[in-house]
Amino acid sequence: MNEKDLKKLHELLVMLSEEVKRICNDNGIKYSLTGGSMIGAVRHKGFIPWDDDMDIAMLREDYDKFLKACETQLGAAFEIQTMDNDPNYFFGFAKIMLKDTYLVQYCHEKTKQKKGIYVDIFPLDNVPADVKERKKQKQKTYLLIKMLARKGKAGIEDKSSLLKFVLFHLIDFVNVFFSMKYLKSKLYENMTKFNCQKTELVCNMSGYYGYDKETTYRKYFEDTIVVPFENTEFSIIKEYDTFLRTVYGDYMKLPPKEKRHTHGFQSLDFGPYKNA
Repeated sequence: MNEKDLKKLHELLVMLSEEVKRICNDNGIKYSLTGGSMIGAVRHKGFIPWDDDMDIAMLREDYDKFLKACETQLGAAFEIQTMDNDPNYFFGFAKIMLKDTYLVQYCHEKTKQKKGIYVDIFPLDNVPADVKERKKQKQKTYLLIKMLARKGKAGIEDKSSLLKFVLFHLIDFVNVFFSMKYLKSKLYENMTKFNCQKTELVCNMSGYYGYDKETTYRKYFEDTIVVPFENTEFSIIKEYDTFLRTVYGDYMKLPPKEKRHTHGFQSLDFGPYKNA
């Protein structure tokens, strides 16, 4: 992506995130930038210069309130995408998309869900205290996410070992016996299995870094601060330093140039916003 397109994408991602912030503020919903967006806020007071997305996280109770509010309060330029309202969408988190735009990530060319410029909204679900129960939840979540991705025609295939290569083809065989709807219901059931309990830990189970690294203390996401981000401001958790060091290590140190990767887009169309 050239510098001009990346700058335009950043502008639209901020527009989308401002809409998320508006709905959260209007409804008393706590949220926090997470992942690379949180690093960007702390280290750059905006985007990591080469980053091409924005990530927001909420405790499940706030996430559910947010989805409900979006049904009637989301601005006309935006739409929300979830496993419930798009039969071909297979992620365990929501996207807020900008209408009349188009974006396709590499490896998602064959997927059938609606596509547009988006911001990811991740729910944080309870993690059990019992180590054995935690291991079971972790393994089942991983399997269901992979099954859904393969069912949805995402181009994932880990060839790092013969075992993983065989596993993905075994998943394809097993998937024949299950519908997308059934797999989505099982993923939701497993992610929220312990939400009826009061737990110390929560996890972004759909996060990029996996169950272990994405597990953190609930209390972190109950206390947020507002920080500058580009030409506006967003909330991040007050204990951002502890959280980021757990996931990324020395996050204030810039990675070497060869590791400054974007997600990569097969297709990107700004629609009516191209020259705006």
